[in-house]
Amino acid sequence: MTRFAYLAAIISLLAISLQAQPYELRYSLTEGKQYRFKQIEETTALAQSSDGRGTQIERETTRYFTIAIEKSGIEGVQYVFVQDTAIVGESADDASTQRQYLDFQNIITRRPIRVRQTPSGKILSTVPLEPLNVEAILGPGASDAMFTKIAALLPALPTNAIEPGMGWTETKRDTLFPSKEMPRLGRGSGERFLAHTTEYNVGSVEDLDGYRCLKISWRGHASMEERIIYAALEEFTEDHTVTSGDLSIAIESGLPVKLDVYTDQENTRALFGEQNNVIPSSIRTHMTLELFSQ
Repeated sequence: MTRFAYLAAIISLLAISLQAQPYELRYSLTEGKQYRFKQIEETTALAQSSDGRGTQIERETTRYFTIAIEKSGIEGVQYVFVQDTAIVGESADDASTQRQYLDFQNIITRRPIRVRQTPSGKILSTVPLEPLNVEAILGPGASDAMFTKIAALLPALPTNAIEPGMGWTETKRDTLFPSKEMPRLGRGSGERFLAHTTEYNVGSVEDLDGYRCLKISWRGHASMEERIIYAALEEFTEDHTVTSGDLSIAIESGLPVKLDVYTDQENTRALFGEQNNVIPSSIRTHMTLELFSQ
């Protein structure tokens, strides 16, 4: 083997070794820096009312977010989230319904929210820096917390080191015993069974918009069955959700550079007793998130 061929072989082996090295993804962001994101969510919803009539809604919502990094270190990352605007397009026949949904999506627009997350993305707190006054807008039972969780923009990262070609599966099952109150029926109690399984795969290292990224793909299935029994009525709910997605993560900082997620949800709600109804519905959503190049 010539000296040149020997060096070429060493370089080739080194490149393979570097490409296959494990990465421990953690948020390490520059304090004082701002990042801007664009999110598009397309939804098709099919629903059947209790009288058997069907309704279909086509909706597209475009949101622009900015996060300003206040702290980033071994204790986690703290940032201020601001939604610049939410733009809604909808095929609903009732223009007032579209107006209400637009207003609903813009409750947090230009209202700063401080977010704290661990280095791996676990949410610690989401606190509005100005009152959102959600209860005054939507009525009793509504709270600011319903909207502040939207501000936790940074996704949870794998807790273990990962490398290209790696795959793993996460499975969880749980049983709950909820209670629920309905007008004229009083309080009912029952059981809720939850299960989900998600398969993850790590793609190769890629350069995307000036960031060196790892691509993580996943496909998951979640199911929920709930039975609530009242004195004169039994309510049964069944829900199945299939999700698939791709996330490109900046290796150095943990920033989500691109996210692409599809979700299909099928739901059936049945009532037996004083009322007898079976109400099916389905929702298909495609959501993308993109970091603007700095």
